Amino acid sequence: MKRAFKNRTSGGLANPLVHRIALWVLRRQRRLADWLNEKAENLEIRTKRLLLVLFCGVFGSYLLDLLFSAFLN
Repeated sequence: MKRAFKNRTSGGLANPLVHRIALWVLRRQRRLADWLNEKAENLEIRTKRLLLVLFCGVFGSYLLDLLFSAFLN
């Protein structure tokens, strides 16, 4: 019986260029996350709550709009 899937022994990416690009993206993500955490530490709790409510309101209304448009069209 033929096997549908091959067992891969080498973990990771085959192409070194793809691997370097992935590492670069991960480093940039980490740097951005650290910078955003520094900015968020300086915000008051009240401001953080307001931003959370605004974020949930904006994206919640957008998702409701998508849901309604999917069923109405």
